[in-house]
Amino acid sequence: MRDLDVFEALDIVLHPLVIVTVGNPEDPRKRGDTTAKWFSRVSRDPPLIAVSIEIYTNL
Repeated sequence: MRDLDVFEALDIVLHPLVIVTVGNPEDPRKRGDTTAKWFSRVSRDPPLIAVSIEIYTNL
C-alpha cells in the first residue's frame, strides 16, 4: 500500500463526504464541524479546495 496525497485521493473517490472543521488550535473545545454541500479543487500547489456551506450553519 502506498501513501496518496489529497488530490490523488479526490480523483479516486466518486462522491466524497466533505467535513469542514473550524476552530481555535489553542483550545480544542472551541471547534465545530459540518458537512459541505459542494466542494471543488482550486489549486494543486499549494493544495487548496473551495467549499460551500449553508449560511445558517453554526460553526
